[in-house]
Amino acid sequence: MRPWLRTFCLVSLLALLITGCKNPLLRPTDASEDIKGILYEMASSVEKEEWKNAAKQHQRLKKAWKQMKTRVSINASQDDINDFEHEMVRLRGHIKKKDAGTALAMVYGLQITWEDLGQL
Repeated sequence: MRPWLRTFCLVSLLALLITGCKNPLLRPTDASEDIKGILYEMASSVEKEEWKNAAKQHQRLKKAWKQMKTRVSINASQDDINDFEHEMVRLRGHIKKKDAGTALAMVYGLQITWEDLGQL
């Protein structure tokens, strides 16, 4: 095989792999960074109106976000990062007020935002 053809094939394969994969930087390295899993557990707690558990999940979410923020900022805009953080703060208030409907909507919004960040 000619060298230029081999290089072309490797570059094409690499491009296909990169465009077909979600952002590998958002994969958690351990359970403490699993934002998707934490949001899922939080949604369950809010649906059952288990407010102490929801508050604990929110604390876990804050810690996970702190760990993942640097990796997220490589591909995400500052506006996306700020939006995620503002939604987390607002969610805390709704959990504190025990406002199940709004808190659940915000958890679902954070889940969608997190998935969108994974597509960048």
